[in-house]
Amino acid sequence: NGLVTGGSQRGTARIVATLITGQTDTVLVSAQPVPTDILTESGDNQTARADSLLTQPLVARVVGADALGIAGVWVRFDLRAGNGTLAADSVRTGSDGRAAVQYIMARSFAPHVIAATTPRLPADTATFTPQLPS
Repeated sequence: NGLVTGGSQRGTARIVATLITGQTDTVLVSAQPVPTDILTESGDNQTARADSLLTQPLVARVVGADALGIAGVWVRFDLRAGNGTLAADSVRTGSDGRAAVQYIMARSFAPHVIAATTPRLPADTATFTPQLPS
């Protein structure tokens, strides 16, 4: 029996276990903190004509308590207002904690609002508000 603790440190650790008979085995374990926030990283407040793709993707970032990105977290992009088109409804974060999706503006006088959420942080939302030109 053993206990391995790492606190809030991240990275790869090599763990060597030895039985009382002398046999050993080694395993590499990758650790990262749990997500603490989802942020609107980039792509907010863009302007694009109706029926056209935004110039930049909408990028949400999931971070831990150390403000570094958390990899492998599913982020859901959901159209809350307007009637544009998202290229995907869910994207997994990369090694930098970022999840990105393309958005096509629609002909709508209603505001366009896209929310990025993750089940790992049910109370948090990153919001994007692209606009049609005036």
